[in-house]
Amino acid sequence: MKNTKNLYKNLVQARSTLAIQIKKKAGIYQLVNLKNNKTYIGSSNNLYRRLSIYLSPASLNRDLISFNSKIARALLKYGYKNFGIKILEFIELDINLTKKEQKKAILEREQHYLDTIKPEYNIQKIAGSRLGSSHTLKTRKLMIQNSKVSKRMCVYNEDGSNLKIYSSISEVAAVNNINRLVIARQLKKSEPKPVLLLNRDNTNKFIISYTPLNQSELNKFIISIENKLAYNTKQPNSKKVYVYYLDGKSYASSPFDNLAQVKKEFKMAEATINKYAKLKTPYKKFNLIFSFSPIQFN
Repeated sequence: MKNTKNLYKNLVQARSTLAIQIKKKAGIYQLVNLKNNKTYIGSSNNLYRRLSIYLSPASLNRDLISFNSKIARALLKYGYKNFGIKILEFIELDINLTKKEQKKAILEREQHYLDTIKPEYNIQKIAGSRLGSSHTLKTRKLMIQNSKVSKRMCVYNEDGSNLKIYSSISEVAAVNNINRLVIARQLKKSEPKPVLLLNRDNTNKFIISYTPLNQSELNKFIISIENKLAYNTKQPNSKKVYVYYLDGKSYASSPFDNLAQVKKEFKMAEATINKYAKLKTPYKKFNLIFSFSPIQFN
């Protein structure tokens, strides 16, 4: 374990200055309000990533709304230039330990500094709790409601058959190959009604609901979606992808029905495929051209 107690002023500049030292490094840090000297103690297994989260106003607003975070409120009020950061301690993690054991080692050191420094912005004084935040009554009620509904997700085939019960949206997404955020977003829009969603491969549609549907409700919903597209039919990975060699000849399996098929064929990230398909410029690694529309070569 090694220490540095230097105070780096202005969090934006501090991230640039400390980048090489803190990238992928675990440790304990202290945020210092340069206006009133109030502080916050935190820990992370990736200090650079944690600092980057603080530099996202969207993340701060989310923590403020959801958890009434004192440090988030202060950062938004005083601004990044009026805060500094100290790296109290770098922690060398034993690769032979499990992630749980590594986390415990980090939290033990964090607790030491919480007890010693007694920071003003940490509402909870026990390392490993939601530091610097407290749940509002409204938030706690929402969390209880969400925890209840997350224990039961009902999924039917498009024709209403084969009911399966899942424990969470994440499980529905993983088993049925549907984007988790799409499920959550569409259910929120249609609540309390169910939704019809298409899987990533564009091969199956599923009726998804927070609660079981009786036969009358199921029949009514099936009639309402007759001849309608699934809500997520237009998701980006459902686009056809055309693949060509540099001489203009079409790749044997082209066109692909969606990005997922291209990803599987070439072992590429969907973001990379999407980028080159929009640009229609050669992807040098494979000497291929990707496109969302047919290309006429001279």
